[in-house]
Amino acid sequence: MRFYGEAGVAAYSVIMYIGYIFAAVLMGYNLTVSPVVAYNYGADNKVELHSLLNKSFRLLLVLGLLLTTTAELTAGPAARIFEGYDADMVTLTIRAERIYMLSFLISGLNLFTSAWFTGLGNGLISAALAFSRSIIFEMGCVFLLPAIFGAEGIWYSVIIAEACSLIMCIMMIARFRNKYGY
Repeated sequence: MRFYGEAGVAAYSVIMYIGYIFAAVLMGYNLTVSPVVAYNYGADNKVELHSLLNKSFRLLLVLGLLLTTTAELTAGPAARIFEGYDADMVTLTIRAERIYMLSFLISGLNLFTSAWFTGLGNGLISAALAFSRSIIFEMGCVFLLPAIFGAEGIWYSVIIAEACSLIMCIMMIARFRNKYGY
């Protein structure tokens, strides 16, 4: 509210409506892959675990690219559907959506890594990744980035938080590779 007022809240609402649809696509995959991970881990099928990890990362990178491209191409029409009555709000929403939706390039990988560790039976790492992503990194960035970069920092906060989360996810995948044999 302090930076953009009611227009910022309205823009954020539109972004969240669209973002939830996109996130549902990623969550759908990640919720269904976890039992497959668990099955192959339980069967000690390390070849399939390795294959599943690689295929999932590639698939989620492609999905992230498709979702981000879709968001970029539909930012204008989506903003006009929700806020067509105010040209300034449409402009703000388009700008904010195009920045925010870049996070979908990597958010699927972060969600997947948490689901991966759930499937491996390591709830502690899974929870730590999810908590760090959604609470520590996002909240930290929401408070820190606007203080440094001004109002634009709000829109970039989710991208930076996802990037921090991705670094943590890569570290956990690498750290536990030998333990789980993937």
